[in-house]
Amino acid sequence: MSSYDGRPTTTQMEQQVVLQKELDVAMATTQALLDEELPGLNRWLSRRDLDPLQRISRQAWNERAGQEGSLGPVDSAQARFFLPFLSLAITP
Repeated sequence: MSSYDGRPTTTQMEQQVVLQKELDVAMATTQALLDEELPGLNRWLSRRDLDPLQRISRQAWNERAGQEGSLGPVDSAQARFFLPFLSLAITP
């Protein structure tokens, strides 16, 4: 089934709550990893004369993805599921 105009079932609503909690934990874990590990990784890269990993904004990521034609911009409903680690970019 590709679409359904009815209301979500109770089970679907309960599952949404469970999945949202899992997503929240994943996002918090990812954010902590970036906050705690990225600076050290960048220092390590710098000592080897390599460019650091730089975080970019959601808007910049959308623009870059759209230019490259690989993923294209996402809409606001999809953006809430955007994980912070995807906003890393290696600058040439």
